[in-house]
Amino acid sequence: MSTQAQDADESRLIWPRPTLLHLQEQLKSLLAVPMQPIPHDH
Repeated sequence: MSTQAQDADESRLIWPRPTLLHLQEQLKSLLAVPMQPIPHDH
């Protein structure tokens, strides 16, 4: 019974880190895109 609660707490502590890394990677990819030559219609 108590082990399940401990696992839940551990997952809570572990999850935020990968999500932050994913956000950082997404930001890097978004920042890398404008550097490439993009044809503007205007």
